[in-house]
Amino acid sequence: NEAVGPFIKQNGVSWILPWHETVETFLAGVIFSLASTFILVGSTKIVAVIITYADVFVGGPFRLFGGFFFDRARGKPVTLDIGFGPFKTRIVGPPDEVKEPGDTSTEKLIDFENTDPLGLAVILSS
Repeated sequence: NEAVGPFIKQNGVSWILPWHETVETFLAGVIFSLASTFILVGSTKIVAVIITYADVFVGGPFRLFGGFFFDRARGKPVTLDIGFGPFKTRIVGPPDEVKEPGDTSTEKLIDFENTDPLGLAVILSS
């Protein structure tokens, strides 16, 4: 209070909020805003790139092995298909079951009727 009070009494608040803007203050504001934008946008880009690489190199294998073990837990056989869409060819595993045109049954992912509550909490939290 001893240093700030007399300074404000002598100069007022014009050193914080000038009545008119000079060329120097305008240039300083422009340079500051451009530098701030460059730093803030650049740092978020770096974080996004790091997260993307982590997702590819860590999340990819986890999803691959997780899907494999989830299918084994459901009792589905090991399969390996090559191709896409109607050109897909099964290399390993039993052939696909052909559904009848009138068959509308769908397979459930999890049978909640026969799941114990403790196992359900583990499934939902993982």
